[in-house]
Amino acid sequence: MSKKMVVCDSGVGGLAVLIKLVKAFPSAHFYYLSDLKNMPYGSKSKEELISLLLKKISFAKRVKADCLVIACNTLATVGAEAIKKEKKLKIFSILPPVEKIADFPLEKTRIFCTPATAKSKILSGIIAKNGNVVIPFKSLAEEVEKNIFNLQNISTDFLSDFSLKKGRIYLSCTHYIHLANLFKIHFPTCEIFDGTEELINELNKEITFLNNEAKKGKIFFRGTGKRRIKRAFYYLLRSQSDIY
Repeated sequence: MSKKMVVCDSGVGGLAVLIKLVKAFPSAHFYYLSDLKNMPYGSKSKEELISLLLKKISFAKRVKADCLVIACNTLATVGAEAIKKEKKLKIFSILPPVEKIADFPLEKTRIFCTPATAKSKILSGIIAKNGNVVIPFKSLAEEVEKNIFNLQNISTDFLSDFSLKKGRIYLSCTHYIHLANLFKIHFPTCEIFDGTEELINELNKEITFLNNEAKKGKIFFRGTGKRRIKRAFYYLLRSQSDIY
């Protein structure tokens, strides 16, 4: 029997993750749970985010999912403690790879994220060592959400104050993955990471997937804004961008 996964995010950010998961686990069934009503998550309080997280956990249990994938760095970092307390449902999160970051000179590292992620305990130790490493953008996720069908409308101006050579860039907001090519243009000598590779590796280790290419899984869209999210998913899938 094919595995059933719930993937959640506020809006289109998690679609970058969903596309990669569908390609990695073609026989799995996916529920994509969007929440445009409460988008953006990056400016919300810890209490608000925990409340939203618990609703997503309840949804995953209701549809009897094998696991919940939190395709939102903000929700994953701020809700890390609540996620650890959940014992009945397997939860996987896309997170800033702190261990990988620790193995590289901090002065050569930049972590682009939302304000809420920047305030999380997960990144607090890094900020304490070097305050220039973590760079929160207040409204970039909203710009991506608004322009998902016209990403060419977003220029590299938002990166004009930052420079780095032969370093590492971490896109710690899934909305920013859609702008990966802009980051590559602005930081041509840097490696760029978004956490999806680590997520897929973890899923492969923890859950047995029946990857029968002849039997494709189904994708269901649920939550607020689901029609727009579904349209965006198939639009991005057809784009054949090397980002996905």
